[in-house]
Amino acid sequence: MKINIRCAELCGLWHGYMFDEQGRIVAPTAFASWIKQQQKLYGPITKELPPYATTYAPEPTLRAG
Repeated sequence: MKINIRCAELCGLWHGYMFDEQGRIVAPTAFASWIKQQQKLYGPITKELPPYATTYAPEPTLRAG
């Protein structure tokens, strides 16, 4: 099933363009299979990416005002 997605959080520079996205609802096994495919495809280049952030800036409680 396809659904429309609207970004509900100010997430970064291109946030304003996140209004016409579509997603699909899939079974957990299909999602796990997709993740494995993505890891195989992009695994070689992930070592070039910075590590995930463990904190948000600004703090989430300060973003809403």
